[in-house]
Amino acid sequence: MKANDLLDRYPDIAELLRRQSFSYPINTKADFIEQMVAVSDTVVFRGVPYDTRFGAGLLPDFFFPLASEEDLVTKVAELLISRGLVPLG
Repeated sequence: MKANDLLDRYPDIAELLRRQSFSYPINTKADFIEQMVAVSDTVVFRGVPYDTRFGAGLLPDFFFPLASEEDLVTKVAELLISRGLVPLG
């Protein structure tokens, strides 16, 4: 499934990513967290604010490196689906 299809199916992911501007590749979790924190101290998911470091830190180390926005979208969707936070279909 293409990143645009995932963003259409999972608008919560699209909203989160719209607020960020990433420089790819993102090689490590620490790099990802630093890019997230550079934008804001909080991230909002489903109307609930979370500490950005906490939210960004939820991505497992094995998700890195992130090669592109499509790679990030795919992995975030997989994570949210696996945790039951968004429906599979």
